Amino acid sequence: MSRSDIVFPPLDGDVAFPGGMNSSVDPTMLQPGTYCRAWNTINRRGVVSTRPGFRWRADLPAGRRQGFTVFWPLIGMPQLVAVIAGYVHVSSYPYDSFVQLPNIKFDPYKENIFFALTEQAVTLNPDQSNSFVNPRRVLFMQDGDAPPAWYDGSQNGHITGLDKTPQGGPMLWTGSRLWVANRNRILASNILDPFNFTEQFYLGGSDAFYLEDNVTAMTETSALTGSSQMIAFTARSASAFATSNRNRDSWNNTANFQTKVFPDVGCVSSRSLREQFGILWWMSGRGLTNLNYAAQTFISSSMRSADNEMADDKARVDSAPNKVAIGGFENFLLVSVPFGGSDNVHTWVLDNSVLTTLAQTTNPVWSSIWTGFNVSDWAVVNVEGADRIYGLMSDADGNNSVWEGFQGRTDNGQDIEAALELRGYSGGTSQLKRNRFLEASFVDVAHDVNVAMYWRGTNRGRYKRSQLRTFSTGGYPVVNMGMTVTPTTLLAEGGVQSRVLRTQELENAAETDPLSSDGIEEPRSEQLDFSFQHLIRWSGQAGVRQARFFTEAQEPESNTGDAFSAPEVTSYARRNGSASFNPQVLSESSSGTYSADAAYTGTARGMTRTAAGHAVSAVSPEAALKQAKQAAAAQVDHELAELAPKVYGGIS
Repeated sequence: MSRSDIVFPPLDGDVAFPGGMNSSVDPTMLQPGTYCRAWNTINRRGVVSTRPGFRWRADLPAGRRQGFTVFWPLIGMPQLVAVIAGYVHVSSYPYDSFVQLPNIKFDPYKENIFFALTEQAVTLNPDQSNSFVNPRRVLFMQDGDAPPAWYDGSQNGHITGLDKTPQGGPMLWTGSRLWVANRNRILASNILDPFNFTEQFYLGGSDAFYLEDNVTAMTETSALTGSSQMIAFTARSASAFATSNRNRDSWNNTANFQTKVFPDVGCVSSRSLREQFGILWWMSGRGLTNLNYAAQTFISSSMRSADNEMADDKARVDSAPNKVAIGGFENFLLVSVPFGGSDNVHTWVLDNSVLTTLAQTTNPVWSSIWTGFNVSDWAVVNVEGADRIYGLMSDADGNNSVWEGFQGRTDNGQDIEAALELRGYSGGTSQLKRNRFLEASFVDVAHDVNVAMYWRGTNRGRYKRSQLRTFSTGGYPVVNMGMTVTPTTLLAEGGVQSRVLRTQELENAAETDPLSSDGIEEPRSEQLDFSFQHLIRWSGQAGVRQARFFTEAQEPESNTGDAFSAPEVTSYARRNGSASFNPQVLSESSSGTYSADAAYTGTARGMTRTAAGHAVSAVSPEAALKQAKQAAAAQVDHELAELAPKVYGGIS
């Protein structure tokens, strides 16, 4: 019987991936339905697919990005507010340009600007009496040192004077009062009047509430008691205030008006605080947490963080976690972290509805790590009943801009590169195995998708490419069979496709890798191991539904010990598994990426522009060239949109 006639059933695999990502344990210990890591993907129905895209909306001046928020007027559309290098810029719908407010100036070197959206319905008269005024929304801003600033949708300026809004940092509008933190002191405004703080004394005759350390963030929640409370965080703890009690005269008689609720859990900054579906999330000194996990501090000195599954990425987050920015959109929690530096170039994505049905919901899972952008703040607006999320970002050249998330399947016309690293496939045994091939099922494939697949032994070795393929899935026209088609009929393009891809047969593949660990970490070939991992990379719109791993059921092994060990020789290895006796070979080895340059020329309304694009791909040279062309085309479209005459109603 020839070898090709022998039936080898798949040894291991996954029919779907509803368990999400988990890098906190050894890959061989992961349960079926989970994976080790993923980049730029979402997880729906257990299918790991290319993440949604981002669209450029508007440019901003260069300088330090200090804050980003939403101003919601009582009447009219919300506005986006960005603070760059001390200046406040405002954008109205459709958020394609910003204007600078003329009367506000902060310190351009401050790390963070604090915001509070308030509502004024009362004003203080010269004789200290109060008068009702037409209610208006007012956005307050602080940098910790400069006089507080305000903006009401038309007017703006700074506030100075005795018993006016004090200088401070974190702020919160709750209980119809503006609460301002100045270091470890917290002051409350007059009711319905955020501009005046004439009521001098609080509990016990004190002029403020005090915490044991500087306040880092404040928020409102009803999750603790069922009634509205303010939680004031320091870097190490959190205290709750019964701000739902609006009668200031009774605060002194209210039991536990100020209570320390989390004595061992703090918050690093106000931009890392977000409430989603009634659950409050924030970044503490130990990691990402929420009210459910923080409550464990009452019963245990060891609190489990909510980001343990992101342990591999978390280990390389910069030592300045106060830059972490959290946003929420639909069922996704977006946690942007400073990975490998001071910029938030990685965004962890928690998905709350991988397999949600009408009758039940599953636990949230970490979907992947998103890359390709550097976001300092998130802001969500509601336009005509639909939420839209925007990120304040900068590029490698320091250019600041605002991008809208969850827009199509490309980043401003450029294909997104995604990757999935599978768990260690061992078949549940410690027997020595010989790697043969992996079969992956792709779904939702659209247009041209470049795919590269890699393998390695779980215990040693680097990833080696075992397959390179391009899927070409030209869309087909979708028509109504009852309609009459003419040469001028516009046909909708539709139809995503599926593919099944197997890697090359590796059973008898020659070992030609100059960076192989053979003879360094083990005397055996890298094709022999107890378990194997696989990495799938692709550029474009696609998703991985399932994977099957084929191998020999068992590889013959020696039944004797090693009677003699050769003398140790100095060897070298990289973190990615590359190994050599010669460090020069490692230093000169390829980075595993491909770069390309391309040009594109476009014409619109009588104007022509040409632009050059550059792209780097981890998939293939073809993917790099495709993305470079797309980048050039996006730049041309951007320039033409800025320069070409606008067209309204067919009249230019």
